[in-house]
Amino acid sequence: MLMRGAKFKALAALVATVGAMGSGVLVASTASAATAPDCMTVTTWSRDLDDYAKAYDGCGATKRIRMIWAFDADGNCASRASGNSYTESRPFTARFDRLDAC
Repeated sequence: MLMRGAKFKALAALVATVGAMGSGVLVASTASAATAPDCMTVTTWSRDLDDYAKAYDGCGATKRIRMIWAFDADGNCASRASGNSYTESRPFTARFDRLDAC
């Protein structure tokens, strides 16, 4: 059976370990995503009750991108071939926010 002092030290070590693990997860989850390269262009417009965003890959190479929307779900991370465009739409309550590399 552990003595009172030993129990305290073991508990303190456990709390410190869990705290360190938790802070590592916190840092990883708050890291910002990389912005898509400047050779990717985005055009946005509204029609009827939807908002649209069209990304064009003018980079000369395939890129992995994700469309980020305010007030709605973000797009999936997917490969976009050079010279091609990709369009997403959301209900009028959403707003295109940015294009991220992924």
